[in-house]
Amino acid sequence: MEWSTNSGKAVAALRIAGSFVYFYFWYTHGNLLSELQHRIQLALSRPEAMERTLARAKALNALGFMNWAETYPTDRRPELEEALSIGRELGDPWNTAAALLYLGLLASMQGNYVEARSLLEQSLEISRTMGPEGKVVLSWTLTFLGDVALNQNESKEARSFYEETVAILREIGDKNFLAYSVRRLGLLAWREKDFRKAIALCQESLSLNRELGDPRGVLACLAGFADIAVVQGKFARAAQIMAAVETQLAAMGMRLLPVDKMEYDRNLAHLRANVDEKALATFWAKGKEMPLHEVIAFALEET
Repeated sequence: MEWSTNSGKAVAALRIAGSFVYFYFWYTHGNLLSELQHRIQLALSRPEAMERTLARAKALNALGFMNWAETYPTDRRPELEEALSIGRELGDPWNTAAALLYLGLLASMQGNYVEARSLLEQSLEISRTMGPEGKVVLSWTLTFLGDVALNQNESKEARSFYEETVAILREIGDKNFLAYSVRRLGLLAWREKDFRKAIALCQESLSLNRELGDPRGVLACLAGFADIAVVQGKFARAAQIMAAVETQLAAMGMRLLPVDKMEYDRNLAHLRANVDEKALATFWAKGKEMPLHEVIAFALEET
């Protein structure tokens, strides 16, 4: 990408970005995302890359995907609106559906759930007509519609979206996003106090994330076990796991994804409201000292 961008061949850099950015290597290595975004933006700014092509649209959409996983996300609306206009202009359903998806995701991240639902439903309508090549966009759109429904306290609707997503991902063998969607079903289960189901789903998500080498996903699952512990009233256990999660995230330069972070923050506030400050500090200090393999074992030992 660097050579192409600096050699008057930035369109090649856009094609490279569009072809590999959707591999989950970049998602699971969040500390590399900023560099990759910088390289894509440099390529997009070159004169030879200004033509409104599918390569440009896909690279612009790539920025929307990465923004979701970025430690410090920014407003990518201008880039995504350009990708959408190019997709529509060229009659390309993939880029059109992807741009609507990422615009909807951006609106959801900003708490604009009505707008998010409208955009995601437009993406869903297109991706359902695309056949096998649309399955990935379809599964992401369904999941993020589930997230919107969850944030609007529409649990039944959220479950329907997540269950359809899981079925599609199992069909196409996409273990990466399956881990995320399974964890969402676990979140619904622990909110409903179905702890056996919640634990089983968290275990499945953790197993997938460990198999894939996704450290952010592993930490999100550990946060999930802490959330379950809070709902169960096991506050000492929850505090130790939460402290370990925060310490590991800081060390890796990562953040939890939006829904995981919202649930974590909600349960952390509940924990602080129900535990004496001195006792909480003691539990927290223990958790901060736990290496990752120990906190995983600790999270699993009572499940």
